[in-house]
Amino acid sequence: MGEFAAMNRSEVIAAYKKLTRDYKIANGQLWLSGGSALIILGLRDLTNDLDAGTNLNQFMQLSQLSKSQIKVFNISDGYLENDTRLITLPKYSADVHLEQWVMPEHLVHIDGVWCYSPYVLLEQKKKLAERLGRQKDYADIEALRKYILSRT
Repeated sequence: MGEFAAMNRSEVIAAYKKLTRDYKIANGQLWLSGGSALIILGLRDLTNDLDAGTNLNQFMQLSQLSKSQIKVFNISDGYLENDTRLITLPKYSADVHLEQWVMPEHLVHIDGVWCYSPYVLLEQKKKLAERLGRQKDYADIEALRKYILSRT
């Protein structure tokens, strides 16, 4: 995970749009998760990076075009899965993960940004809370549950 300066919602949106524009990433082929998605949903004020994901073809193309090294992490490193692959793009304050499991129905499109749906984000946060025990993940889970309940 990269360590970057805190960003608010407008900065997250600007960084996402710049990244997709600069690398000509097709609509819906790059999405936000984690704190970045919480910001887009209006459930958090600040995040320290863009937690992004993409499919295999886009991931390999982005790695090649950006000349970024693919990093590999495991559960023991604090990630949700073994063999987690990501590239860090400091210019965009972004960590882009290879997420081959994500399907269009897992995503929502808000203000020009694709991100995890609240349900997928809730599952991600539950796993993070279980694995890492971070207070912020428990707070995010509560905020997501309230958000989902308010819309059903």
